[in-house]
Amino acid sequence: MKHLKPYKIFESESPLEDSEILNTVWDICLELQDDGYTINMGRHKETGDYLCYVSRLERPHDIKSFNLKFDYKDVKETTDRVIEYLDDKYLDTEVYVKSIFNTHTGVFRHINAGWHGIDNVNGYLDNIWSLKIIFKLSNINI
Repeated sequence: MKHLKPYKIFESESPLEDSEILNTVWDICLELQDDGYTINMGRHKETGDYLCYVSRLERPHDIKSFNLKFDYKDVKETTDRVIEYLDDKYLDTEVYVKSIFNTHTGVFRHINAGWHGIDNVNGYLDNIWSLKIIFKLSNINI
């Protein structure tokens, strides 16, 4: 009987409830699709955390399309609703930013390109290339 895993009575929600949570997160984000954003749900291979990605593509239905930058304020209301819905399941929000050169002022705003916690990129929130909301659920596959 070594192959059987023990059942934990006090584990988090059932897989069915987790599926409902994923569907609700998806539904909350659907309005962003109407505004030209692409929504993807996934799971981190190493941590098992769930991810909800928001990006804006030049040609959403073309595999060769590339991301367009966007301003966090354009997705903040929806992001806040997802975070509020997830409650204690919510872990973090990260944004993908790149260094930019302001052609109007001639000022180069530098930050290492890559994923950063949203609280660490003040001054760059108008230059987001992608956003991910990270949260934990029971172990189900999506």
